Amino acid sequence: MATSEPARTGLIVMSEGLEGVIAARTILSDVDGEAGRLVIRGFDVETLSRHRTITDVAHLLWKGFFDDLPDTKALQTRLGAARKTAFE
Repeated sequence: MATSEPARTGLIVMSEGLEGVIAARTILSDVDGEAGRLVIRGFDVETLSRHRTITDVAHLLWKGFFDDLPDTKALQTRLGAARKTAFE
């Protein structure tokens, strides 16, 4: 039976739900659960999905992690070649 009071397990106090739980720290995104928003690098995910290509979003996510990350147009060409190779 579920209870709203924390359950005690040894020395660990566990609460129900995920309120206040940080699963991981990241520079990429922010989740505002109360408002139902996911923000990636400062852009609302709904805006990205409506107005940007998958290549644009991949570039946004990978920027700063790869020293040799090509510009978006070159990345699109490389991803296209990789898809072609994967399905040959």
